[in-house]
Amino acid sequence: CITFLNYYWDGKDVDKLQILCMPTDKNLRCIRSLDASHICLLEHMKQVTLQVIREKYDLSEEYIRMYFHYEPSTYHLHIHFVNIQ
Repeated sequence: CITFLNYYWDGKDVDKLQILCMPTDKNLRCIRSLDASHICLLEHMKQVTLQVIREKYDLSEEYIRMYFHYEPSTYHLHIHFVNIQ
């Protein structure tokens, strides 16, 4: 998976943190593409992104909301990570 800043976020104001995580498998288009075989992938995506957020922005999981859009704005599965403070 890859983790990157959402283009809405300036990368500086941690109160407005918006990070996306996307699997490299292009066949995963949206949440309807998922089944039980993807649980490990989703857990990995969550852990990797939370680690990046912890290390770079000093925020713990309790301050992060994670969600999918449905219908997505982009037809490649991705998880949003935002600061809820």
